[in-house]
Amino acid sequence: LHPDVFAIPLIAFAIYFIDEKKWIGAYVCILSLLGVKEELTLLVSFFGLYLAFHKKVKTGCLFLFIGILFFYLEVLVWIPHFHGTEGIYPHWLYTDFGSKPFEALRAVLKNPFLPVRILFSNWTKIGTYLLLFGPFLFFPLYSRQLILMVPLIAAKELTSNPDMWEMTNQYTAFLCPVLVMAAAEGL
Repeated sequence: LHPDVFAIPLIAFAIYFIDEKKWIGAYVCILSLLGVKEELTLLVSFFGLYLAFHKKVKTGCLFLFIGILFFYLEVLVWIPHFHGTEGIYPHWLYTDFGSKPFEALRAVLKNPFLPVRILFSNWTKIGTYLLLFGPFLFFPLYSRQLILMVPLIAAKELTSNPDMWEMTNQYTAFLCPVLVMAAAEGL
C-alpha cells in the first residue's frame, strides 16, 4: 500500500474531531500523521496553528513544535541514516531554493517572495489551482481550514518536479479531505 492511503482518513478525521471538539481523537489522528510521510510533519505543525484558531493555543504550540522537530529528524537524521547518505536528504526536490533544507530556509529568508514567485511560475500550476478550487466554487478560500492546505500545496507546487504539479497523480490526494471539508465550512 502507498503511504498516502493512510494519510487521507487521518487528515479527514482530525478535522472532523476538531470540529466536534473531540480532542483525544483529533490528537491521535494528528500525531499518527508523523509516521506516514515526512512532508506530513509540516501538516502537523499547521494543525497546531489550526488548533490555536480553536482556542487550543498551548496544544497548538506543542503540535507546531512537534511537527517542526519531526520534520528535522525525518529529513536530516532518520531518512539519511537509513538511506546511507548521512546528513543528506536523498529526496530533495526543491532545487529552486537550494540543494538542502537549510539552504532553502536561507533562500526564503533572503527573498520572502521567492515561494510566491515559484507557486505562480507557470500555467500548469495556475491551472492546478483552478482545478483544485474551481469545482468547489472557491468556497475553501473562505474557510479557516485553508491554513491546512498551505503545507500540502507548498510541498506539491514548490517542487522542481513537474510531475507533482498536475492533478493526474497521487500528490493531490492529501488535499482532497481538506478541500471538501473547507468547502463545506466556507459555504
